[in-house]
Amino acid sequence: MVDDWLTDRVISGLSWKAIHKLMYSPDIFPMGQGGFRLEAKYIKYDHVRNLIRTRMGVLAKRNPNPFISINLWHQNLQMQGWNTYLHASHDSPEFVFAFQSPWQKQQLLNHGWGMLMLDSTHNSVDNRSLSKGRKFSLYTFVIRDPIVGKGLPVCWAFTASAAAEPVQAIIKWLRESTGIVPCAIMSDCALAIKKGVTDAYSDLGQHAPKVYWCLFHVLKAFKNRAMFFLRKRSEEAMKEFRQIVYGNNPENQLHLFYAKWSSVSTTFVDYVETQWHTNIVHWAVFYRNTPHQGIHTNNYTEAWHRILKEQFVDTQERRRIDEVVQVLTDEVHTSYLMTQSQVSEGIIAQRVNQFQSHAKAKADGYTPEIMELLGITIYKFQVHYCVSSFTNPTTKFYLVRYVEPKGSELGWTTACSCEYFMLYGSGCKHMYYLSNEYNLLVVENPMEYTIKPTTYPGLAMDPSNVTEWTTDRSSMRQEILVPTVDVPLHLNRSGGPFKKQRTTSSDNTFPTVVVTSETQDDTNEPLLTMDELSQIISNRLHTVESMRSPGYTSNRQLLNMSNEEVTRHLTNLSASLVTAVKGLNNIHKHVKTRRLVASRCSPELMWWFMERAVEISSRVLEKCPKASKAQVAYFPGVAVVQCLPRDQVEQLMERLQQAGCKALALAYKHLTHKDHKLDFIMNSTVEEMECLRAECWGFLGTMENMVQGEKDRKQQR
Repeated sequence: MVDDWLTDRVISGLSWKAIHKLMYSPDIFPMGQGGFRLEAKYIKYDHVRNLIRTRMGVLAKRNPNPFISINLWHQNLQMQGWNTYLHASHDSPEFVFAFQSPWQKQQLLNHGWGMLMLDSTHNSVDNRSLSKGRKFSLYTFVIRDPIVGKGLPVCWAFTASAAAEPVQAIIKWLRESTGIVPCAIMSDCALAIKKGVTDAYSDLGQHAPKVYWCLFHVLKAFKNRAMFFLRKRSEEAMKEFRQIVYGNNPENQLHLFYAKWSSVSTTFVDYVETQWHTNIVHWAVFYRNTPHQGIHTNNYTEAWHRILKEQFVDTQERRRIDEVVQVLTDEVHTSYLMTQSQVSEGIIAQRVNQFQSHAKAKADGYTPEIMELLGITIYKFQVHYCVSSFTNPTTKFYLVRYVEPKGSELGWTTACSCEYFMLYGSGCKHMYYLSNEYNLLVVENPMEYTIKPTTYPGLAMDPSNVTEWTTDRSSMRQEILVPTVDVPLHLNRSGGPFKKQRTTSSDNTFPTVVVTSETQDDTNEPLLTMDELSQIISNRLHTVESMRSPGYTSNRQLLNMSNEEVTRHLTNLSASLVTAVKGLNNIHKHVKTRRLVASRCSPELMWWFMERAVEISSRVLEKCPKASKAQVAYFPGVAVVQCLPRDQVEQLMERLQQAGCKALALAYKHLTHKDHKLDFIMNSTVEEMECLRAECWGFLGTMENMVQGEKDRKQQR
């Protein structure tokens, strides 16, 4: 009876952990009274594991010979409509078995034209069926699922060799069966994958997909060899090579790199020339001119490998290849299918990566009231929204393509005609604003955008929208300087009191002040004589010299200081800076104090607080190259508060305060981190450190004056 119950639990898909919890249910122990014996005490892990492996073997092992079993799997999957490829189903280096479901094929065709990621993993399959020490490799083609916001495997392939030929065969089959020709293919630094991709698309010439290398693997490989050749100076070479990777002129930077390091190690320079210079188009960001959506690493495939080995396949057991095929087709495929369905219906929130979060943060700073105040309009058409430019609403507009909701699924915004989306293929602030306002999913597809603005009657696109593009670093509207208009002078000839003249203002004329003849006569006299002006200038210079802050170190003092004294001085300045930043964080630590500050601040002062805090944080992060970049919060111009309702003003001030507090907390975190603290001291000069310290202490004094009376101020030395 217990065996039947246990078998039913295993067939239902319960694992050992779930069955173990059922065995220790508190309802079982009262049953043991009255002469009954608890059979649950005799259930052990080995028994459950044996049942699980037996059930899996019955479903997966279609033949004792794994290669014959794979052949049967190939036939069975084809009958179910799967796209499969089997070559040399026997113990051979040419063995290849690739497969993808109809749903995966459709996802590849819908979302895989921009970037396709490829990587392999080893030791996930039992290799005893192969001879001569060969090992199975599991290649996975991954795309970024724009619906979910995570990586999505769209094809799996097993090979018995890590050479370029199996990779070429798989890509050729995938191209012929689906017609997919992506803009770029991302992989690690494996030359076999590069050669396989190049050979598979060799007939396309310049239209072949670009091959991008994962920057994480590039920098990791370079660092290992730099440590071997340069020893203690490897960190210096690593820093310079990183600048070349992200530089705007990598060729010239490499030549300067060679000129510097050739005198240190010629073998190291030869290594860089042969390994990296010849492949510069694969790793230099300057050459990545396709819509890459901010993807510069293979992190989606690495995350997939981690999920596979932690949730679905136990690498210590080393299952047969047909058992892993069964896990991929039944468990993994169903899991990804269910996740996408949940996100499509709004049950689970859509994820955004770090690159998308910057555009989303800009969109979150706008509300319908602010949009109306700025004059930003949105018009809905059959397949697109017409959105005014957020920075130039009167001169530019963009078209955002969308898909209507279907049944229980949410609608999509898929593309935008703005320069940001055209360049990166990633969601822009226009798409994220529409997503927030109309409950849409941001599902980018840079290859889908086919709207031609000039084809719509009554609409015209400014050519500067496409040819001249600058990064939108601020959403504040700039005031336009109004040119002065000459108004004829009206003289009072009647001798009576002067009457105010009526003025009419049009689009190009503005009312001006009427000046009488007596006022004009006064303007001809100089306000100051030359002697008085010279005296003021000399007094001002004397005042400036007398007001110099005594806490700064002069250049003469720095020249007389040794390197150890300079380092000690920088350390002391850093400690003083940390004390000031800590005091700023302590003021905003409690909710009561934050509310007090908000009640005593005007919107302009709160804006000033946010800008000062963000500036301090950015100046600290500039000196910490190893620290991750902080997410910047974007807000509309402070001038909009003049016409906003009171509740909207309070919400804006609260968000400004939160952004400032977050920036100060981040600055304190990096200043006290054991690694970032050393980088900050080593990369800062005495002048920069003293200026930043003075600003922080002045900032702290201002904030303490705001909360004066809440608690006694203490002198900090």
